[in-house]
Formats: sequence, structure tokens, C-alpha cells
Amino acid sequence: MRTLLLAAGTVTVLAGCASMGAGAKPTPRYIDIPCTKSNDQVVARAREVLQQAGWTVTLQTTAPVEVEASRAAVYTGAGENLAALGPYRFDLTYPSGTLRLLVETVRVYPDGRAEHGRYHGDDSPVADKRQFSSIVDGLRAFCAQR
Repeated sequence: MRTLLLAAGTVTVLAGCASMGAGAKPTPRYIDIPCTKSNDQVVARAREVLQQAGWTVTLQTTAPVEVEASRAAVYTGAGENLAALGPYRFDLTYPSGTLRLLVETVRVYPDGRAEHGRYHGDDSPVADKRQFSSIVDGLRAFCAQR
């Protein structure tokens, strides 16, 4: 019985990996925040919290609302324990009373392999979450203000 379950699990994992393909990206994992602020206020506040957190704003428009930003990779550790966090990309849109945020990374390894990561708040790795949680918290607080 245990061998049968192990075989079924292996086939499921292999089938999932095969269906992803070499350049597959994960499904977007948006962070949605209810908000009733004006377009101008949203763009100004998003720019402010991103810059305070050390991100570079690369695009900002008010009609339709779109804010994009990036943050270079952050390296931690040393020697064999060197870890790269990022680079990060941030995208904000504001459709129908909801801020829609997307935070992602694309890590390219020396062997040419690319790894995509998309983060959704609480279930994100702690090291990556530190890079964007102040932005999400700042926008939540802004939208909660009356």
C-alpha cells in the first residue's frame, strides 16, 4: 500500500513539473486592498511608500492608475552561505475600488535557469517579505484612513 501511494505521488509531481514547461511563470498572486481614495492620492502615496522603502519607481500614471517599481537584489551571508534576495518587481493597479498589488522576483542563475517567485503576504518567505511588507502595510493604513 505504501509503495502504491509513493508511486502515485511521484507520478503526480512529475506530471505537474512536465506541464509547467521550461519558461513557465507561476500564476499571479495578487494582494488586494479595498480602497476609496482618488487616483492622484493613490499614486502619490504608493510612490512615497516605495521610495521610503528603497525602491525605484519606474512608472506612474493616474488614468488608469498604475505604479511600477523595482528593487535590486540584496545579498546576505558570505561564502557558501551567500543568498540573493531579489531582484524584485512591484506592480500596482487600482480597478474598481481595490488596490491590486503584485510583488515578484525573477532570479537568473549562472546556468541560465530562471526562477520566478510571486509573493502574497503572510505565506511569503520571511527574508523576501521584509523587502515589501512595509509597502503593503503603508498602503493598507492609507486606504483605511477616512
